[in-house]
Amino acid sequence: MKPTPEQAKKFDEENESEVDNWEKGDFGKNTKHAKRIPKAESALIKKKIAETKAQKGLPTSIRLPPELIAELTKLAAACGMGYQTYLRMVLTKHVSELARKQNKGTA
Repeated sequence: MKPTPEQAKKFDEENESEVDNWEKGDFGKNTKHAKRIPKAESALIKKKIAETKAQKGLPTSIRLPPELIAELTKLAAACGMGYQTYLRMVLTKHVSELARKQNKGTA
């Protein structure tokens, strides 16, 4: 749920000094607080990152006419999502339906 403007302002005010500390580098850049993780743990983290990337799918790039992107954006906004997420959903549904029809014809 998106915070109200009042909630966002209150959060910003309450966390302003912490944000300043991060931006100045007081947090996160001090080597006295850093420590090397064990190699086994490092390998596990790298494996988990690779698995996560694999689950997300492969990136792709296609050229779409601006008018199509505008229409996708409108339709996606009505569903409360971005146009790329909406496009992925539409493609997945369409391909699933085509595969189901093809499988019916061969069964």
